[in-house]
Amino acid sequence: MKRKDSLEGFATSINNMDDNLPKSRGRCFDIGTWGGCGCECPAFLDGECKEPQEIIDKSSPKDVIDYLKEEGYYSELINRINE
Repeated sequence: MKRKDSLEGFATSINNMDDNLPKSRGRCFDIGTWGGCGCECPAFLDGECKEPQEIIDKSSPKDVIDYLKEEGYYSELINRINE
C-alpha cells in the first residue's frame, strides 16, 4: 500500500511559511491543499480523516480496505459500502 508521507512533510513546510494560514489547521488541510486527498493520504490511513465518505467507495483498492478494517478505522462506513 502506497502512502504520500513525503507530500505531508512538503505541504506542512510550505504552509508553515504562509503567515495567512492558521497554525492550528491540521494534517488534512496541509495534505489536501497540495492534492494529497485520497487512499494514499497519511492522515486518512492513520484514521484521522473527517470526510472518509469522500474517499472510500466500492472502487477503493482492496489492500487499503483490508488495512483500514484491520486497524479498525471507518468500520461503519466500510460495512455500509460492503452491504
